[in-house]
Amino acid sequence: MSQPKQPFDGLTLDIKHLSIAFQTRQGSVTVVDDISLNIGKGEIVGVIGESGSGKTIASLAVLGMLPRGARVLEGTVHLSGDSLLDQPESYQRAIRGDRVALIPQDALRALNPTLQVGLQVGEPLTLHRGISWTTARKKAVELLRSVELRDPEQRADEYPHQFSGGMQQRAMIAMGLSTEPELLIADEPTTALDVTVQAQVLDLLRNIRDTHGTSILFITHDLGVVATLCDRVYVMYSGAIVEEGPVEQIFSNPSHPYTRGLLDATPRVHGTLTGLKPIPGQIPLPDARPVGCRFSDRCAFAGAECRQTPPAVTVQEGHVAYCVKALELELEA
Repeated sequence: MSQPKQPFDGLTLDIKHLSIAFQTRQGSVTVVDDISLNIGKGEIVGVIGESGSGKTIASLAVLGMLPRGARVLEGTVHLSGDSLLDQPESYQRAIRGDRVALIPQDALRALNPTLQVGLQVGEPLTLHRGISWTTARKKAVELLRSVELRDPEQRADEYPHQFSGGMQQRAMIAMGLSTEPELLIADEPTTALDVTVQAQVLDLLRNIRDTHGTSILFITHDLGVVATLCDRVYVMYSGAIVEEGPVEQIFSNPSHPYTRGLLDATPRVHGTLTGLKPIPGQIPLPDARPVGCRFSDRCAFAGAECRQTPPAVTVQEGHVAYCVKALELELEA
């Protein structure tokens, strides 16, 4: 039985104070530490950070798909007011692929190599809507056409290995759209694609939002993709959110040294390609984070005051940086 709804405030996804830990031989290690984020209806929200920042693990908690050994320590996750945590597996299974859909990074690995693509795209309709395979296959052709796949009738009868990388990703998007979910979680969906195909996939996701009002959680390490696609962005570092706000404000006025470091490490073209400025050091292991601000051991601006938990500093309306020096640092443009 599902838990009672919380008062619905128009948010498709509302995560509050979520912490996730892995049980190891050395004990419990927290990998996601007290994060809160939300997505409104029809909004595209990016989560960005280096590998190991906790982006994907947080999204797997939403899907009820945490890997073995991981568990939620505290926090809440609500989908349109319905609680998703502490629910039986049968409830979570009914949500996955119906109200929430996942578009993974490696489409070829996610697709079943022994099944025709049309059957796979239509499968959520047979599972969640109870329609026949024949009807689901017809709907799959329509879905493949809607994601601008050429010759959808023919492609529906082909196998994943007969598709290019971009076509495989379109098939995964079609599958995700089959039940008209409230939320799409796109986990690095363009990483393995060339620039031209990447742009096509981003245009497709934007069109899905505009046409269906679908909310999208977009997980990436690519700042360029965030700037192109997202309305708001959360910057994660070592299991915590360090900055959040509208994309325009984050890019024009990055107020956490880590966000500035990500921007400085991104190539820009001004007549000629500029040199990159890498962030020194490495992201710490979850059980070896520095005291206080977890970025302090890599930060050129760190001082004694950074050995305490950083406060939430409001830079502008809706723009928050978790840095004691957020308002006083004169960071290079």
